[in-house]
Amino acid sequence: MKNDGSYNKWFLSYVLLSSIFLIAVSMINYRIDCAFLFHNSEFDTKAIDVLTKGKNIAGFINFDERHFQKSYIEKNTHKMDIIAVGSSRTLNLRKRAILGKRKEKKFFNHSVSGASLEDYISIIGLYKEKGYMPSRVILGIDPWIFNRNKTQNKWKFLSPSYDKMIKEIYGVNAKATVQDDNRFLQLLNVDYLKANIMSWLNPKKNNPDFYIADDLSVDSYIKESDGSLHYPYKIRFQKDEETIKKAREYVKFPVYLLENFGELSNTVLFEDFVDFLRKKDVEVVFFLPPYHPLTYELLTTNPRYAIIRSAEAYIRNYASREHIKVIGSYDPNALGLKSKDFTDGMHIRDKGIEAIFKSLHEPVTSKQ
Repeated sequence: MKNDGSYNKWFLSYVLLSSIFLIAVSMINYRIDCAFLFHNSEFDTKAIDVLTKGKNIAGFINFDERHFQKSYIEKNTHKMDIIAVGSSRTLNLRKRAILGKRKEKKFFNHSVSGASLEDYISIIGLYKEKGYMPSRVILGIDPWIFNRNKTQNKWKFLSPSYDKMIKEIYGVNAKATVQDDNRFLQLLNVDYLKANIMSWLNPKKNNPDFYIADDLSVDSYIKESDGSLHYPYKIRFQKDEETIKKAREYVKFPVYLLENFGELSNTVLFEDFVDFLRKKDVEVVFFLPPYHPLTYELLTTNPRYAIIRSAEAYIRNYASREHIKVIGSYDPNALGLKSKDFTDGMHIRDKGIEAIFKSLHEPVTSKQ
C-alpha cells in the first residue's frame, strides 16, 4: 500500500507538471505567435497600405502568404481588373509583362508558394465575397494541381472561402475535405515554441522591418505594388553553372509535389470552376510555367514523372474545346528558352516570362 501511495503521488506530480508545461507552451505560442496563426499581423497591415498606394517594398519576408492574400483583398479599396493566381512559378508575372505600356488597367498577382487548385478557388472566392469578380483571371497552372496525392495543405487557412465558392459553383452546402483547424495544434508544437522564442530574442532577424524601395536595384526580396516578387541578388544574378546545378538537384527524389502522380485527378472540379468564372463574364487565361530544359528532359524521360506531358495535353485539349487562351508550356524547348532564362529547375527569369506574355499586350478578344 505504501508503494502504491508513492506511485500515486509520483503520477499526480507527473500529470501536474506536464499540464503546467503544456499550458505554458500554449500561452507562449499564442502570445508571441511569430507566424501570425492567431493574431492579425501589423506587419502585413502596414505593407498592404504601402502597396495599395502604388509603392514597392523591400525586406518583406517571413509572412503567411495566404493570410496576406486574404488581408490584401479585404483591405484594398481599388477594384482589380486583372489578377493572376498560381504558385511561386507565376510569382514574377508583373503588370508590365501583361499590359506592356498600357497602364490603365489594375493588376495584382495573388500567387502563393506551392499553390493548389483549392488555393485558386479560395483566393478568387475572396473577390466574390467582396462583391465583384476581376474581368480577367490568369491561372498559372502547375501539373501538380491534378495530383490527388500531393502533400500540400496550406490552402486550408482559406477553407471558409473555399467552402463558399464550392456552394456557388454547385449550388449546395459543402465543406472542405478536412475541416480540422490545424492552427490550434501549433499551440502545443515544441518546434513552434522554439521559433517563437527565437523571434522574441531576435525580433529584427525574424520580423525585419520592410522599407519602401524607390527602384528595383536593391539586394533584397522586393514585392512590387502589383504583388509580384523579386529575389535577392544571389538569385537574380546567379551564374548559369549554379542554375544547372539546381536544375539537376530538383529532380532528385522526392520531386516537389509530383510523387505518386499516376493519373490526372481534380479535372471535373477544375473545369466546373473555370466554367463558373466564364459564366460570370470573367475572361480566363491559362499560363503554363515552363521548367528548366534539363529538368524537363529528366522529368519527362522518367516514367515516375512523365505524366506532366499528359497534364499539358489535357489543359490544351480542354482549352481548345472551350476556346480559352493558353500561354506558355511546361516544355521550354517549345518556347525557345535556354538555361540562362531560369534560376533553378522550375522558376523562369523576368525576360523569359515577358517574352511569353507578349501576346497579352493587346486585349484578348475571345468571347466567353
